[in-house]
Amino acid sequence: AWKEANTESFQSIFTEENGYRFLFKDAGNDQEKQIEAIRAFAEEGVDYILLNPVAEMGWEEALEDVKRAGSSVILVNQQIDESDASMYECWIGSNYEEQGKQALKWLEDHLDKEDKAEDEEELDIAMIQGSIGSPEQMERAEGYQKILGKLSNWRIVGQQTAENDRTTAKEVMLMFLENEDKIDVVIAENDQMAMGVIDALGEKNMSSGSDGDVILISFDASREGLEAVQEGKINISFECTPFLAPKTAEIIQKLEAGINIDKKQYVKESYYDINNDLEEVIEKRSY
Repeated sequence: AWKEANTESFQSIFTEENGYRFLFKDAGNDQEKQIEAIRAFAEEGVDYILLNPVAEMGWEEALEDVKRAGSSVILVNQQIDESDASMYECWIGSNYEEQGKQALKWLEDHLDKEDKAEDEEELDIAMIQGSIGSPEQMERAEGYQKILGKLSNWRIVGQQTAENDRTTAKEVMLMFLENEDKIDVVIAENDQMAMGVIDALGEKNMSSGSDGDVILISFDASREGLEAVQEGKINISFECTPFLAPKTAEIIQKLEAGINIDKKQYVKESYYDINNDLEEVIEKRSY
């Protein structure tokens, strides 16, 4: 659903009415097909190729061919290895490091409101991660560490990937509950994994959220995640928006005008907790 919303975002912005000719190729998460597509686009003489890469490595030869053909590449959502940085104009996506910092800052404020911030008892945090080594996982980890380094009584009691899958997240959470005497907070790096945490807690007659046994922090702010926030099962979900096209169009216009741009371009995103009025947000969510 996220990918469909992302595609619709580009198709709605890059229209003939807005002054664009837009070609689209779904490569089905296959890097070789992506490489074939960008080479074909470059041969056709397109001005800009918008690439959501399925892998970090293996792009140098293809991107050199694209550059020689005179097309410019803009990366959206996923990133590629930094050694290829000269081969593309910029990357557009979420500020994952800032998300990690915001998540723990929110937790600090939440505990302060609950009069628990000064509690000397250790706060035990379990982390259910996305794909290990992916830019979003590593950059969020950097954000977490910038806050955790200042808090001596917060400790990570478990961290393991669930590969963004609900069933796997449930299994990981059940293992955490089996191995740890106390878990105060769970950070799940997408809403599907947060739902797996809720499933595991339910199996143990435990709960999460605003009045639950465990504070649950999530990422995505998908329709399902926001409904769980609204129901009080997830404390907060940080948005990872699929609507990248408006920012991409803004960058293209700057490049066309000869304006220098930063290599990383972050989209504006929000976060949602029980204090938000979520009815309208949920109604408009297409992912």
